[in-house]
Amino acid sequence: YRFDTQWSKASKEFIHFYNDQPTIKSVRLIKDVSNLDEQIKPEKYDPSSRARTAGVGRIAVFENNQGKFLAVKILGIKDDSRGDDSDELHFKYKILQG
Repeated sequence: YRFDTQWSKASKEFIHFYNDQPTIKSVRLIKDVSNLDEQIKPEKYDPSSRARTAGVGRIAVFENNQGKFLAVKILGIKDDSRGDDSDELHFKYKILQG
């Protein structure tokens, strides 16, 4: 259940996430589900891109090399280059059971 995630700044409302870490096989953006308690089926979403961009309220999914999935809901973003005191990513997450 290891997930080494990688993120980079996009804006105060969006953040990029990547599959560049050795433990990550793919990344996916969930477009039609906004609650982690709803059923999320990662196989429905495109895993072909190295990077995706998620906005506040959206869900990013990471697949690790063991075929496990991590869903991350973006709750808030702070960016020190856009007026905030520091860079911060606020989120909640859930390991998806398949």
